Amino acid sequence: MTFCNILSLLLLPFSLGIPIDTPMFEGNSFMSFPGIEGAARQLKFSMKFMVLKWRQNMLLLYNGQKTYPYRGDFISLAINDGHVEFRFDMGSGPGLLRSAKTFSLGIWHTVIIRRQLDEAIMKFDDEPAVKGYSRCCLVGLNLGLDLFIGGVDNFTAVDINKIGVSTGFFGCISRVSVDGREINLLRSNLNQRGIKQCKECLLPCEIKPCLNNATCIPVGKTGFLCSCAPGYTGEKCEAKIFGKRNNRTCLNGGVQSSASNRTCNCPIGYDGRQCETCK
Repeated sequence: MTFCNILSLLLLPFSLGIPIDTPMFEGNSFMSFPGIEGAARQLKFSMKFMVLKWRQNMLLLYNGQKTYPYRGDFISLAINDGHVEFRFDMGSGPGLLRSAKTFSLGIWHTVIIRRQLDEAIMKFDDEPAVKGYSRCCLVGLNLGLDLFIGGVDNFTAVDINKIGVSTGFFGCISRVSVDGREINLLRSNLNQRGIKQCKECLLPCEIKPCLNNATCIPVGKTGFLCSCAPGYTGEKCEAKIFGKRNNRTCLNGGVQSSASNRTCNCPIGYDGRQCETCK
Protein backbone atom coordinates (compact mmCIF):
# COMPACT_ATOMS: atom_id res chain seq x y z
CA MET A 1 0.00 0.00 0.00
CA THR A 2 1.44 3.40 -0.99
CA PHE A 3 1.67 6.44 1.25
CA CYS A 4 -1.15 8.09 -0.74
CA ASN A 5 -3.39 5.06 -0.17
CA ILE A 6 -2.71 5.16 3.56
CA LEU A 7 -3.33 8.90 3.69
CA SER A 8 -6.63 8.57 1.84
CA LEU A 9 -7.77 5.96 4.36
CA LEU A 10 -6.82 8.21 7.26
CA LEU A 11 -8.89 11.04 5.79
CA LEU A 12 -12.03 8.93 5.33
CA PRO A 13 -14.78 8.99 7.98
CA PHE A 14 -14.87 5.82 10.08
CA SER A 15 -17.69 3.73 11.53
CA LEU A 16 -16.72 1.12 14.13
CA GLY A 17 -13.17 1.21 12.79
CA ILE A 18 -14.25 0.67 9.16
CA PRO A 19 -13.44 3.48 6.68
CA ILE A 20 -16.54 4.84 4.93
CA ASP A 21 -16.34 5.68 1.25
CA THR A 22 -20.01 5.12 0.36
CA PRO A 23 -22.57 5.91 3.08
CA MET A 24 -25.22 3.39 4.07
CA PHE A 25 -28.46 4.45 5.79
CA GLU A 26 -30.50 2.21 8.09
CA GLY A 27 -33.94 3.76 8.39
CA ASN A 28 -33.14 6.16 11.24
CA SER A 29 -30.00 7.58 9.61
CA PHE A 30 -29.56 10.94 7.89
CA MET A 31 -27.02 13.40 6.54
CA SER A 32 -27.62 17.16 6.45
CA PHE A 33 -26.02 19.79 4.22
CA PRO A 34 -26.44 23.51 3.55
CA GLY A 35 -29.78 24.12 1.85
CA ILE A 36 -30.00 24.37 -1.93
CA GLU A 37 -29.48 27.93 -3.15
CA GLY A 38 -30.63 29.53 -6.38
CA ALA A 39 -33.64 27.24 -6.81
CA ALA A 40 -36.26 30.00 -7.13
CA ARG A 41 -36.82 29.55 -10.87
CA GLN A 42 -35.07 26.31 -11.79
CA LEU A 43 -33.38 23.30 -10.24
CA LYS A 44 -31.64 20.17 -11.42
CA PHE A 45 -30.39 17.35 -9.23
CA SER A 46 -29.58 13.67 -9.52
CA MET A 47 -29.02 10.78 -7.14
CA LYS A 48 -27.57 7.29 -7.40
CA PHE A 49 -28.89 4.89 -4.77
CA MET A 50 -29.28 1.20 -3.94
CA VAL A 51 -32.03 -0.23 -1.74
CA LEU A 52 -30.83 -2.94 0.66
CA LYS A 53 -34.03 -3.69 2.57
CA TRP A 54 -37.57 -3.85 1.30
CA ARG A 55 -39.66 -1.05 2.72
CA GLN A 56 -42.52 0.44 0.76
CA ASN A 57 -42.03 4.02 2.00
CA MET A 58 -38.62 5.68 2.49
CA LEU A 59 -37.30 9.24 2.26
CA LEU A 60 -34.30 9.83 0.00
CA LEU A 61 -34.01 13.64 0.02
CA TYR A 62 -35.77 16.63 1.58
CA ASN A 63 -35.25 20.39 1.57
CA GLY A 64 -37.84 22.75 3.00
CA GLN A 65 -38.49 26.41 3.69
CA LYS A 66 -40.03 26.19 7.17
CA THR A 67 -40.42 23.57 9.89
CA TYR A 68 -43.82 21.95 10.43
CA PRO A 69 -46.51 23.03 11.39
CA TYR A 70 -45.61 26.25 9.56
CA ARG A 71 -46.42 26.10 5.87
CA GLY A 72 -43.68 26.61 3.33
CA ASP A 73 -42.09 25.48 0.08
CA PHE A 74 -40.30 22.13 -0.15
CA ILE A 75 -38.91 19.44 -2.42
CA SER A 76 -38.79 15.75 -1.57
CA LEU A 77 -37.58 12.58 -3.24
CA ALA A 78 -38.92 9.36 -1.78
CA ILE A 79 -39.89 5.76 -2.39
CA ASN A 80 -43.63 5.29 -1.98
CA ASP A 81 -45.23 1.87 -2.48
CA GLY A 82 -42.02 0.82 -4.22
CA HIS A 83 -42.13 3.68 -6.78
CA VAL A 84 -39.82 6.70 -6.84
CA GLU A 85 -41.69 9.96 -6.20
CA PHE A 86 -40.63 13.58 -6.54
CA ARG A 87 -42.84 16.21 -4.87
CA PHE A 88 -42.42 19.98 -4.97
CA ASP A 89 -44.52 22.72 -3.44
CA MET A 90 -44.11 26.44 -4.10
CA GLY A 91 -46.92 27.54 -1.82
CA SER A 92 -49.97 26.51 -3.85
CA GLY A 93 -49.88 22.78 -3.07
CA PRO A 94 -47.51 19.97 -4.04
CA GLY A 95 -46.93 18.64 -7.52
CA LEU A 96 -46.23 14.92 -7.82
CA LEU A 97 -44.13 12.88 -10.28
CA ARG A 98 -44.10 9.09 -9.92
CA SER A 99 -41.99 6.47 -11.69
CA ALA A 100 -43.78 3.78 -13.68
CA LYS A 101 -41.60 0.96 -12.42
CA THR A 102 -40.64 0.00 -8.88
CA PHE A 103 -37.12 -0.29 -7.51
CA SER A 104 -35.14 -3.54 -7.39
CA LEU A 105 -33.24 -4.67 -4.31
CA GLY A 106 -29.47 -4.78 -4.40
CA ILE A 107 -28.84 -2.87 -7.66
CA TRP A 108 -27.88 0.74 -8.29
CA HIS A 109 -30.59 3.10 -9.52
CA THR A 110 -30.26 6.63 -10.90
CA VAL A 111 -32.91 9.34 -10.75
CA ILE A 112 -32.61 12.76 -12.43
CA ILE A 113 -34.90 15.70 -11.65
CA ARG A 114 -35.24 18.88 -13.72
CA ARG A 115 -37.56 21.69 -12.64
CA GLN A 116 -38.39 24.95 -14.42
CA LEU A 117 -40.88 27.19 -12.60
CA ASP A 118 -44.04 25.08 -12.06
CA GLU A 119 -42.99 22.21 -14.37
CA ALA A 120 -40.78 19.26 -13.42
CA ILE A 121 -39.42 16.24 -15.29
CA MET A 122 -38.18 13.05 -13.66
CA LYS A 123 -36.16 10.26 -15.29
CA PHE A 124 -35.69 7.00 -13.37
CA ASP A 125 -33.05 4.67 -14.81
CA ASP A 126 -33.83 3.94 -18.47
CA GLU A 127 -37.59 4.39 -18.34
CA PRO A 128 -39.24 7.28 -20.26
CA ALA A 129 -39.23 10.61 -18.43
CA VAL A 130 -42.39 11.65 -16.61
CA LYS A 131 -43.64 15.23 -16.34
CA GLY A 132 -45.66 16.97 -13.64
CA TYR A 133 -46.77 20.41 -12.48
CA SER A 134 -47.26 22.11 -9.15
CA ARG A 135 -50.65 23.58 -8.36
CA CYS A 136 -51.55 27.00 -9.72
CA CYS A 137 -50.32 29.65 -9.52
CA LEU A 138 -47.06 30.37 -7.67
CA VAL A 139 -43.82 29.52 -9.50
CA GLY A 140 -40.95 30.54 -7.18
CA LEU A 141 -39.29 27.92 -4.96
CA ASN A 142 -37.69 29.03 -1.68
CA LEU A 143 -35.65 26.55 0.35
CA GLY A 144 -34.35 28.12 3.54
CA LEU A 145 -33.61 25.06 5.69
CA ASP A 146 -30.87 22.45 5.51
CA LEU A 147 -30.84 19.79 2.82
CA PHE A 148 -31.40 16.29 4.23
CA ILE A 149 -30.31 13.08 2.50
CA GLY A 150 -31.37 9.56 3.47
CA GLY A 151 -33.80 10.81 6.12
CA VAL A 152 -34.30 13.75 8.47
CA ASP A 153 -33.24 14.32 12.06
CA ASN A 154 -36.85 14.63 13.24
CA PHE A 155 -39.92 13.67 11.20
CA THR A 156 -42.17 15.72 13.49
CA ALA A 157 -40.61 18.83 11.88
CA VAL A 158 -41.79 17.69 8.43
CA ASP A 159 -45.33 17.57 7.04
CA ILE A 160 -45.41 13.81 6.37
CA ASN A 161 -48.83 14.08 4.74
CA LYS A 162 -47.32 16.24 2.01
CA ILE A 163 -44.15 14.22 1.41
CA GLY A 164 -46.02 10.92 1.66
CA VAL A 165 -43.52 9.01 3.85
CA SER A 166 -42.53 8.94 7.51
CA THR A 167 -39.37 6.79 7.63
CA GLY A 168 -35.81 7.13 6.41
CA PHE A 169 -34.01 5.27 3.66
CA PHE A 170 -32.52 1.78 4.08
CA GLY A 171 -29.69 1.40 1.60
CA CYS A 172 -26.69 3.15 0.06
CA ILE A 173 -26.37 6.53 -1.64
CA SER A 174 -23.19 6.93 -3.65
CA ARG A 175 -23.73 10.23 -5.46
CA VAL A 176 -25.85 13.38 -5.23
CA SER A 177 -25.41 16.26 -7.67
CA VAL A 178 -27.19 19.64 -7.55
CA ASP A 179 -27.11 21.96 -10.58
CA GLY A 180 -24.12 20.11 -11.99
CA ARG A 181 -22.07 20.21 -8.78
CA GLU A 182 -21.52 16.94 -6.96
CA ILE A 183 -21.98 17.04 -3.19
CA ASN A 184 -19.13 15.56 -1.19
CA LEU A 185 -21.30 13.39 1.03
CA LEU A 186 -18.52 12.45 3.44
CA ARG A 187 -16.74 15.75 4.02
CA SER A 188 -19.27 18.53 3.47
CA ASN A 189 -22.16 17.36 5.68
CA LEU A 190 -23.20 19.52 8.59
CA ASN A 191 -24.54 16.67 10.67
CA GLN A 192 -25.19 12.94 10.41
CA ARG A 193 -26.59 9.99 12.33
CA GLY A 194 -26.20 6.23 12.01
CA ILE A 195 -24.06 6.23 8.87
CA LYS A 196 -22.13 3.04 8.04
CA GLN A 197 -20.04 1.72 5.18
CA CYS A 198 -22.14 0.49 2.25
CA LYS A 199 -22.35 -3.28 1.89
CA GLU A 200 -22.56 -3.47 -1.89
CA CYS A 201 -21.78 -7.14 -2.40
CA LEU A 202 -24.92 -8.83 -1.15
CA LEU A 203 -25.16 -12.60 -1.26
CA PRO A 204 -27.96 -13.66 -3.62
CA CYS A 205 -30.35 -14.78 -0.88
CA GLU A 206 -29.81 -11.54 1.09
CA ILE A 207 -31.87 -9.61 -1.44
CA LYS A 208 -34.76 -12.05 -0.94
CA PRO A 209 -35.31 -12.97 -4.61
CA CYS A 210 -37.75 -15.85 -3.98
CA LEU A 211 -41.45 -15.04 -3.83
CA ASN A 212 -44.58 -16.43 -2.16
CA ASN A 213 -42.90 -17.78 0.99
CA ALA A 214 -40.34 -19.78 -0.99
CA THR A 215 -37.01 -20.82 0.52
CA CYS A 216 -33.88 -19.36 -1.07
CA ILE A 217 -30.96 -21.78 -1.41
CA PRO A 218 -27.56 -20.18 -2.18
CA VAL A 219 -25.47 -21.71 -4.95
CA GLY A 220 -21.91 -20.46 -4.57
CA LYS A 221 -21.46 -16.72 -4.07
CA THR A 222 -23.51 -15.51 -7.03
CA GLY A 223 -26.25 -18.06 -7.68
CA PHE A 224 -29.42 -19.21 -5.97
CA LEU A 225 -32.32 -21.63 -6.30
CA CYS A 226 -35.83 -21.09 -5.02
CA SER A 227 -37.59 -24.01 -3.33
CA CYS A 228 -41.24 -23.13 -3.84
CA ALA A 229 -44.00 -23.45 -1.30
CA PRO A 230 -46.83 -25.81 -2.30
CA GLY A 231 -48.91 -24.32 -5.08
CA TYR A 232 -46.22 -22.18 -6.75
CA THR A 233 -43.65 -22.64 -9.50
CA GLY A 234 -41.23 -20.66 -11.65
CA GLU A 235 -37.63 -19.56 -11.30
CA LYS A 236 -38.58 -17.30 -8.38
CA CYS A 237 -41.81 -19.11 -7.47
CA GLU A 238 -43.76 -16.29 -9.07
CA ALA A 239 -46.39 -18.46 -10.80
CA LYS A 240 -49.32 -20.16 -9.12
CA ILE A 241 -49.99 -23.81 -9.96
CA PHE A 242 -53.49 -25.05 -10.64
CA GLY A 243 -54.62 -28.69 -10.72
CA LYS A 244 -52.87 -31.92 -9.69
CA ARG A 245 -49.33 -30.49 -10.00
CA ASN A 246 -50.15 -28.35 -7.01
CA ASN A 247 -49.27 -31.23 -4.64
CA ARG A 248 -45.93 -32.20 -6.17
CA THR A 249 -42.76 -31.28 -4.29
CA CYS A 250 -39.18 -30.89 -5.54
CA LEU A 251 -36.39 -32.35 -3.42
CA ASN A 252 -32.76 -31.38 -2.88
CA GLY A 253 -33.22 -27.76 -3.85
CA GLY A 254 -35.09 -28.48 -7.07
CA VAL A 255 -37.35 -25.81 -8.54
CA GLN A 256 -40.86 -26.64 -9.69
CA SER A 257 -41.08 -26.40 -13.46
CA SER A 258 -43.83 -24.92 -15.57
CA ALA A 259 -42.89 -27.21 -18.49
CA SER A 260 -45.49 -29.89 -19.22
CA ASN A 261 -42.95 -32.72 -19.57
CA ARG A 262 -41.19 -32.15 -16.28
CA THR A 263 -42.02 -31.65 -12.61
CA CYS A 264 -38.79 -30.11 -11.36
CA ASN A 265 -35.71 -28.33 -12.62
CA CYS A 266 -32.92 -29.99 -10.63
CA PRO A 267 -29.68 -28.43 -9.36
CA ILE A 268 -26.34 -29.79 -10.49
CA GLY A 269 -25.78 -33.30 -9.15
CA TYR A 270 -29.44 -34.38 -8.98
CA ASP A 271 -31.94 -35.88 -11.40
CA GLY A 272 -35.40 -37.44 -11.49
CA ARG A 273 -38.92 -36.05 -11.67
CA GLN A 274 -38.58 -34.71 -8.13
CA CYS A 275 -34.75 -34.38 -8.07
CA GLU A 276 -34.69 -37.45 -5.84
CA THR A 277 -31.75 -39.16 -7.60
CA CYS A 278 -28.13 -38.25 -6.92
CA LYS A 279 -26.04 -38.51 -10.09
